[in-house]
Amino acid sequence: MDKNFKDGCVLVIGGTGGVGSECVRTFHNHGARVVFTYNSNKDEATKIVEELNGKVSAIQLDLSNENSVKTSLSKINESNQGINTIINAAGFNIPQKYISEIDPETWRRVIDSDINGFFNLVSHSIKILRESQGSLVFISSAGLFKYPPGDVLSVAPKATVEQLIKGIAKEEGVNGVRANSIALGVIDAGIFHRLLNEENTFFDEKWHEAVMANLAIKRFGAAEEVSNTALFLASSHAAYVTGHCIPVDGGYHL
Repeated sequence: MDKNFKDGCVLVIGGTGGVGSECVRTFHNHGARVVFTYNSNKDEATKIVEELNGKVSAIQLDLSNENSVKTSLSKINESNQGINTIINAAGFNIPQKYISEIDPETWRRVIDSDINGFFNLVSHSIKILRESQGSLVFISSAGLFKYPPGDVLSVAPKATVEQLIKGIAKEEGVNGVRANSIALGVIDAGIFHRLLNEENTFFDEKWHEAVMANLAIKRFGAAEEVSNTALFLASSHAAYVTGHCIPVDGGYHL
């Protein structure tokens, strides 16, 4: 087990999604004590706990509820003698729309859930991470490097969060806290599967051809390729790495 995971637990936010659940498995398989959260998919959370023989634990958490975030983090921290790592892999059901098609109400709802929800987590976890000299890893988007038309509701909030990650890295490094993010390309799991199977999906054959034309590695990514990157960033092997956004996108950003 890596020394960074010996004390306390790894907390995976959004542990029932395609990437989040793989993070739960990867950190568990490398000896870490893992707690993960789910928003509404209790059945999937139960399946993951059973799959891993009850050696991980799950808790319901809505990031938009600040009091719930504060209370839950305090309980997790106390019951596990600390939190050494927080992986934010929370996925949101965000429609694929061009800017001209988005109404102000939808924009405000996404901004509130993605940006303000994440800040609730940050606000109530910084002191905890100072105590453990821990690490924060945010699962972001490769759209930060090359804008994909129709994806502004995903990319715009993550651009704000990326600056927050850099701010945490800069301000909290003196306290032993590191913060990094992972910029995902198309990952063949989770939200992508759901969107792909929707009626009138944005992801048609024309979209598929356009994406493949922009990839250096001519395939979509796997969830474990993301979770292994998160494992590295949280581990002692990345002890001198902070404030970075690492693309896991098959070269989409090039």
